Amino acid sequence: MSIMSVNEKKELGQILNDHGIIPSFHRLLILKELRARRDHPSADMLFQSLSPILPTLSKTTIYNTMNLFERRTLASCLAIEGHEMRYDHDRHGPLHFYCLACHAIIDPPDSINPILPQNPPAGFEIRQIQTIIKGICASCKKKDGQNQSI
Repeated sequence: MSIMSVNEKKELGQILNDHGIIPSFHRLLILKELRARRDHPSADMLFQSLSPILPTLSKTTIYNTMNLFERRTLASCLAIEGHEMRYDHDRHGPLHFYCLACHAIIDPPDSINPILPQNPPAGFEIRQIQTIIKGICASCKKKDGQNQSI
């Protein structure tokens, strides 16, 4: 069984190169997994997914790779609750919805748009904008009806 096709390796390698990152096998697999997921995985979640197919992978490699991806603007780190960091591949924009009941991180529809600065103040450079809306997602509301409390 092939972990990645030749075309996937080429595409992912180009993405890494475009961000100034040397494409190692581990980085290619981590990027592939991150792009495939919609649940904004933590480093532990990425490790659990990838370690069965890559037994030599360590959590340290995941953390170091995600830190590198963040520095090179290939991914963003979301600090939602406590010390757990979750990662996004930067394809959904700066807005995230965090469910207080099930702890899911959801990319809300484009119709929900906070006021974001169009131009930074003189002398400033905006590198990242994050807005996290916390509440109860539709699935949790349906499960517990209107009496949901956290």
